[in-house]
Amino acid sequence: MTLTHHQHVDVQVRGLGKQYGDRRAVDDVSFDVPAGSVTALLGGNGAGKSTSIRLMLGLSVGEGETLFAGTRLAELGAPQRTVGAFLGSPGFHPNRTARRHLTALCVAYGLPRSRADEVLALTGLADRRSSAPRTFSTGLRQRLGIATALLADPPVLVLDEPTNGLDPQGIRDMRGMLRDHAAAGGTVLMATHVLSEVEFIADRVVIMESGVVVAESPVADIVGPSPDQTLKVTCENPLLLADLVRSAGGSADVAESGELTVHGLTDRVVAGLARDQRILVWAIGRTQRTMEDYFLTQVDRQRFSADHEAGAHHAAL
Repeated sequence: MTLTHHQHVDVQVRGLGKQYGDRRAVDDVSFDVPAGSVTALLGGNGAGKSTSIRLMLGLSVGEGETLFAGTRLAELGAPQRTVGAFLGSPGFHPNRTARRHLTALCVAYGLPRSRADEVLALTGLADRRSSAPRTFSTGLRQRLGIATALLADPPVLVLDEPTNGLDPQGIRDMRGMLRDHAAAGGTVLMATHVLSEVEFIADRVVIMESGVVVAESPVADIVGPSPDQTLKVTCENPLLLADLVRSAGGSADVAESGELTVHGLTDRVVAGLARDQRILVWAIGRTQRTMEDYFLTQVDRQRFSADHEAGAHHAAL
């Protein structure tokens, strides 16, 4: 069986596990990667992201399974036409040019040699096609690794820290490429530890800590205006506006700096109260939820739970 780029391929990860001696590196990791979206696998160093990806791709022996449109990768006739993978720190032949590296793979995959030029252009390497990768910067080597993953035009991309070493323009190009791939119906899983990249690129986030999944959510449900409509207001007469807010059913606190914090009313209502009393308002801002807040909350909960369980186990001995 071979899945083509024209098919939408959902990925299901179920029960991944890996033991290294006494250390449980990955424990019962399960999550979904829907087609037509970018899913970020987010976690700090040692969280289990790279091990999970290697288990997904059959590059490490462990527990669980990963299904691509209901099929295991080993059962696909030409897996490179279904999944393009980039695992970081790519190795290349020391004397081959970038184009020769890719054309050799084209021959092995049964692809036209012209495909090498297409992915070189797509990843911004067209003008370096005749250079050897050993002369490349870290960012250029990253680009060539991504070009290799894209070579067979797979519907699924699995990428481990794809923006490492890229300059700002390279990061912007990478974002656009991954978003375009998802918009065309492709499936993207991107492991990263960079919180801002998740907000810019991803539709969904799966957070890992200490080898387990601690949260899975659409990014739109995490970032953006706070649901309790907390407002920060700077104005000419914060004490008077605070009284007006309280009279209108909201709550208000005035800091020593004069900044007014308002709960329970919308920015439009607060602006109207100020306007009616001719109070000059310089700024009204909504408190924004961030990926950093969400990530640290989930990680802290997991660490507290792990510490509690360890303490209970020690007390029982």
